[in-house]
Amino acid sequence: MIKKELVVVKDPRAPISENFRAMRTNLQFMNSSEDNNQTILITSTSPSEGKSWISANIATTFAQAGKKTCLIDGDMRKGRVYTLFNISPTPGVSNYLTGVNVNKDSMDISKFLQETELPNLYVIPAGNIPPNPSELLISPKMKKMLNELKKIVDVIVIDGTPCDLVTDATIISRMVDQTIIVCAHNTTKMEDLNKVKKDIDLFLKLDIPHISCYSLIIEDHTILNNMNRLYINEDIEYEMYKYIEKSLEDNNYIHYEISNYAKDGYYSKHNLTYWNNQDYIGFGLGSVSYINGNRITNTKSITKYLDNKYMLSNIHEDIKEQQDNELMLGFRKLKGINLTKFKNKYNDDLENIYDVEKLLKDNYLIKENNFLRINKEYIYISDEILLEINRK
Repeated sequence: MIKKELVVVKDPRAPISENFRAMRTNLQFMNSSEDNNQTILITSTSPSEGKSWISANIATTFAQAGKKTCLIDGDMRKGRVYTLFNISPTPGVSNYLTGVNVNKDSMDISKFLQETELPNLYVIPAGNIPPNPSELLISPKMKKMLNELKKIVDVIVIDGTPCDLVTDATIISRMVDQTIIVCAHNTTKMEDLNKVKKDIDLFLKLDIPHISCYSLIIEDHTILNNMNRLYINEDIEYEMYKYIEKSLEDNNYIHYEISNYAKDGYYSKHNLTYWNNQDYIGFGLGSVSYINGNRITNTKSITKYLDNKYMLSNIHEDIKEQQDNELMLGFRKLKGINLTKFKNKYNDDLENIYDVEKLLKDNYLIKENNFLRINKEYIYISDEILLEINRK
């Protein structure tokens, strides 16, 4: 029986399920692997932040997209992934790496894959608790396990250990294409700025090429809401934001969008297409496409989708709506809006359409090198600045 934690299966139409599918799409676009395989580590800064829940749902969305997926429980101390899928806790990772409690003549990694009730999704549990998990992870056999798995599956998702407790996650991060760090620092539990500083130190040790920092929206019927987590106050949130910004920039990350930082050459092409208000095509249930001013939303019904009746709605945006979106999305980028491209696209100057003179005078907006952007000093309050921009 599928457990209720697998929301993408139990409630595929829920907003949180759509968020998981969007995350899957972002991960696919950001895949740096030279082949079609993809290895993803999911860790957290502390225990009880929903790491295993996220790992299971992310892996499931890949399987739902037709990718042969293996979810590995990399927490050989307190592994619990097997409980989410009602499979045997052994044999698992530790048994493969040590050879304990398994037939030495049948060490083919495919023999450790356990089928689940979900098509395309396989699980390798943590296995028996070993006395030396970290030492096992740095052994050549761990790399061999991943390399062998890549020959038989498309996507590998590893549910790692919290990275502030032990070194396991740091070790595994060197072997994978992408690392996701689950962090609840926008709740009262993480209100202490010193905790955020510790989190950032951990992120930097993992040498991640792209980091996104978003405020967390606590929706009804989600785990954080059920745990009665509360929002932090705005002053603390701002202090956290500025600390994150300075720390990442001091370590050669480029702050290229309000919530996104990247090493040179690692900007998210997928997200930039959206922020540049360019055409894009969305695939899958509930996804959205934007083509020639038409915003097309796919159905969330798998039956209709497979019957080629995928379109739920097709709304055409007039020129004014397109221009407003260009403004709203373009100002999210630290570089701002390219004024020449805006004129070529809409046959008029931006400043002929929008009244920005006062914001320029007050230094909230800056115009230079043919770009119009929000002053970096005020980027945190960009929503308030946008509300001050009216059409002439």
